[in-house]
This record gives sequence, C-alpha cells and structure tokens, in this order.
Amino acid sequence: MSDDDEEKIAYLVCGRVADMHGDSIATGSIQMICGTCRELIWVSPASMDAVAQYTERRYLCIPCAIPKIKPDSKFVMTAKQQMEFLRYVSQNQSYGEFD
Repeated sequence: MSDDDEEKIAYLVCGRVADMHGDSIATGSIQMICGTCRELIWVSPASMDAVAQYTERRYLCIPCAIPKIKPDSKFVMTAKQQMEFLRYVSQNQSYGEFD
C-alpha cells in the first residue's frame, strides 16, 4: 500500500466497552468492533463526524492501537474529540503514561 493510499484511510482509536463506564462514555456513542482483537468499542458521535469524509475506516481499541503507533504517526483530533478524550483519560488511568 502506498503512502497516498494510507492517507485515504481513517484509523479511529476508541475505548473498549469493558474499560469504559458511566460518564466516560460520550452521549450518543455506538458500539462497534475493534478490527484487531474483535472486542467491543465505543465510537462517539464526534469521532464518526470526524471520519465521515473517508471511504475507508478502521476501528481500533486503545490497547491494540498503542503498539501500532510510530514516532511519525499522524494524529488528527477535532476539538470535540479532544474534550471526549481528556474526559476519558481523566477517569481511566489503566493505560499508563505516554512519552
């Protein structure tokens, strides 16, 4: 796959249903399946909106995404996604620290 092809794919990293509880789940979120481990994940409306323009989307849970992240990985988050992510991280410290 060429770099141009990779630019057309949206990788969406989401919290696993088993790890998320109560207020850490954004209102209107839907359950989907991680493309790697097949665990259920929560996908928020803000995340669905952020990838709407992509014809190909890949959904990953956080534990499956972490080993795939490279130093030159490109991340794009909308302001609403950032707020959802920060709320989630503040309520769920099970992933440790990121350097």
